[in-house]
Amino acid sequence: MIKALEIEETVLVSCDYYIHGRIIIPNGVTEIGEYAFSRRTGLTSIEIPNSVTKIGEWAFQGCTGLTSITIHDSVTEIGEGAFQGCTDLTSIEIPNSVTRIGPGVLHGCTGLKSIIVVERNKHFSAQDGILYSKDKTLLHTCLPSKIGAVIIPKSVTRIGENAFYGCADLTSIEIPNSVTRIGDFAFLDCAGLTSIEIPNSVTRIGDFAFEGCTHLMSVKIPNSVTEIGDSAFLRCAGLTSIEIPNSVTEIGDYAFSNCTGLQEVHCRIEHLSEVKIRNDIFGINDIFENIDKSQVTVYVPIGTGYEYRHHDFFQGFKAIVIEK
Repeated sequence: MIKALEIEETVLVSCDYYIHGRIIIPNGVTEIGEYAFSRRTGLTSIEIPNSVTKIGEWAFQGCTGLTSITIHDSVTEIGEGAFQGCTDLTSIEIPNSVTRIGPGVLHGCTGLKSIIVVERNKHFSAQDGILYSKDKTLLHTCLPSKIGAVIIPKSVTRIGENAFYGCADLTSIEIPNSVTRIGDFAFLDCAGLTSIEIPNSVTRIGDFAFEGCTHLMSVKIPNSVTEIGDSAFLRCAGLTSIEIPNSVTEIGDYAFSNCTGLQEVHCRIEHLSEVKIRNDIFGINDIFENIDKSQVTVYVPIGTGYEYRHHDFFQGFKAIVIEK
């Protein structure tokens, strides 16, 4: 039987699974380790001493009963997914000492209504429920409770990993033409998203970037994009039309798989044999897996019909049509 809190040297590594109520971490602890309080659903509040400098990855993941937490001005790092799934947490304040926040730190915190960053913090800022870098060039995290439309500021150049993950009540996103990269998992499971315009400044669409955006109906990928990541549009069941530009040089595995509503693919790629199409870990790939290809028409550039009709990934479609 372990103690209520298990501490090795100055790292709190674990606690009793049935721990409940309010917990006071003793002074002298410098780090809350990975998964230390993960899924301790009876935990309601925690007092962190000002000796702690790091909150590890997934440290409070799934603490569904946690309603409040105070992060002192000694903490410099908050790890990936640290508060993921803390559904009863209503607000969080980032002190001025924090220099690094991992991706997905607030994913699944559906009760979270506000995020506050102390003004003196030199690395982060917050506005209207969205966490940014201090200079607002990186959009880091959006509160999962965000509703309706979001207009991203023109200062943003990168939408970070997991930025809008699980924001199911978002309906539209306006991305400025300052943005060059859409990070991995950026809009994963944004099921309410019906429209999105990707500007002609984006060069990479990350892995799983739009996976599970089930109400997204059409996507026009601009002629600036060179890479479409693994499973980028996986499970976009409402997607009826896709436009792939000639600028694309690399397509990840299962990029458009399980897009079961797909009717048209407008592929502008003129030299299909030069495009790198990645395989999964088993050496398998079908960018259109689990789609009824017999219901989908592919439109291709003049002079490319033969290449498309004989390419492995374009077999079995309803028709390959030369688009003038």
